Amino acid sequence: MTTRDAAAPVYDPNPAHDATGGEVVPGWDEPVTDLDAPCILALDGPAAVDWDAVVNALAAALRRRGTDVVRVDMSGYWHPWPEVVASTSSLGLADDPHFERPAGGRIADLVEVPTLHRAESHEVVVVSGPGAALLEHDVLWYVDLPKRFAEADVAAGWARNLGQRDGDGPATTKRLFYVDWPLLDRHRDDILAAVDRWFDLQDVRRPTSLSGTALRHTLAALGRRPVRMRPTFNTAPWGGQWAHRELGMESGGVNTALGYELIAPESGVLVGGHRTQVELPLQLVVRWPPDAGGAPAPAGCRRPSGDGAGRPGARRLRHLVPDPVRLPRHCRWRQPVGALPPAVDIHA
Repeated sequence: MTTRDAAAPVYDPNPAHDATGGEVVPGWDEPVTDLDAPCILALDGPAAVDWDAVVNALAAALRRRGTDVVRVDMSGYWHPWPEVVASTSSLGLADDPHFERPAGGRIADLVEVPTLHRAESHEVVVVSGPGAALLEHDVLWYVDLPKRFAEADVAAGWARNLGQRDGDGPATTKRLFYVDWPLLDRHRDDILAAVDRWFDLQDVRRPTSLSGTALRHTLAALGRRPVRMRPTFNTAPWGGQWAHRELGMESGGVNTALGYELIAPESGVLVGGHRTQVELPLQLVVRWPPDAGGAPAPAGCRRPSGDGAGRPGARRLRHLVPDPVRLPRHCRWRQPVGALPPAVDIHA
């Protein structure tokens, strides 16, 4: 055994930083204690999230507290797919299989915010999907999935592009990179000051989360100090054993070099303890002002305005959902106005 092999320090492939102003919380049970019926929860996040699985897990946690859940699926309020494509594509690159001009505008340009109707007093209404924060709400949660998972799922044919529905064709990484991510990032940044809790959904059954205040304090603290990103290593063709020998990295190959990749949109910063961490996008760390505090926007039903600022609303005075059709009680799906499919029990 060489002196180097016997040395104690080993390269840490998952460097983590402490959270500021709060702790990383595992699971759904503790976060749902913040949701007291009647309540409208806006559950926003990227298109690649498995939204059915998320709402099912969340509803199960609420049901354990004896709370009824109604889902409002934001996918029913997006413009038709041909209109979304026409609004976010450039003529010059329409036939290019790989590249596109980065999309401008905002998600609000592609969504019809529905007419609102009163909800029942015993319910937690979960408005889920990209753009959920555009509806009036009491509580705003952002559920995130690191972009490397979205890229892998789109490439495998398992995920949709932003605004796609069943029957709209396959998703493409071209739209993911140049349309979905710019729109989603802009929307996330617009609403970040109003987020009440941030979730990392790498494990839907056991997500990890930070309160919105702790999230913003943590981003500000990270912006004032050197940070290490969660590293990504790709195999390299020239072979070698240095990374395995010196860094303890396992490539899965007999004789394969490893190349460090730092691609800003796909890089993340780990926050939390050894076993319970959230991964925050590097873009957030870079963009959040280091001198900003962690306070949220004014409490209440909030809808981001054109400049991304939250506005106070009538908290606990009006509890509204966008569908007057009354389906059988207890954990049921709520569909867009005009459609009345069979009720679906989301805890079956």
